[in-house]
Amino acid sequence: MSEVRPPLPEGLVAVVKRDCATCVTVVPVLEQLAAGPDPLTVYVQDDPAFFATVEPKDDTDLSVSWHHEVETVPTLVRVVDGAEQDRTVGWHRAAWEELTGQQ
Repeated sequence: MSEVRPPLPEGLVAVVKRDCATCVTVVPVLEQLAAGPDPLTVYVQDDPAFFATVEPKDDTDLSVSWHHEVETVPTLVRVVDGAEQDRTVGWHRAAWEELTGQQ
C-alpha cells in the first residue's frame, strides 16, 4: 500500500461497499445527493459496478479507506479546500442531513 495519502476531492465523499446492507439502503440517498448542489464522489470498497447512476471510484485495494481512516461503511465526509471538515459514520438520517445541508 502506498505511503502517500491520496487527497479527497472537494464536496461530499461517500465510502460504501455492496456487501453492506446499510450501504445498499443509502443508495437512493446518495443518488439524491449526486443531483444536489455539492459534488459527490463515491468510493466503493468491493464492487465498482455497485452503482448504476453514480460513477464510483474503485477502492477495492482500500488505499483511500486506509489512508483516511475509514473503518466502517457507509462513511460520509465533507471536504472543503482539500481538508476534511466533517464526517458521519453509519446511517443516521439527521447526521447526514446536518452534514449535507439537504433533507
